[in-house]
Amino acid sequence: MALNIAEGAGQVSRKQFVRYLDIALGSLDELQGVLELADAMGYLSGATLEELRKSRLHCVRLVAALVRRLREPE
Repeated sequence: MALNIAEGAGQVSRKQFVRYLDIALGSLDELQGVLELADAMGYLSGATLEELRKSRLHCVRLVAALVRRLREPE
C-alpha cells in the first residue's frame, strides 16, 4: 500500500495519483483477506488480530479521505 501511494505521488496529474490511491485501497482490502486467513489458521492472537484490523481500518479511512479530497474540483 505504501509503495502504491509513493508511486502515485510521483505522477504528473491528480487523476493519476487518485488511481494509485485506489490501488492502495485495493491492497488494504487484500490485507483484510490475509488477516482473516491468518485468524482461521491460528497464526495471530486475538489481541494482535484486533490491533491489526484497527490499524488497517484507520489506513482505509485516511486514504479514502485523501481520495475524496483530491476528487474535489480545484
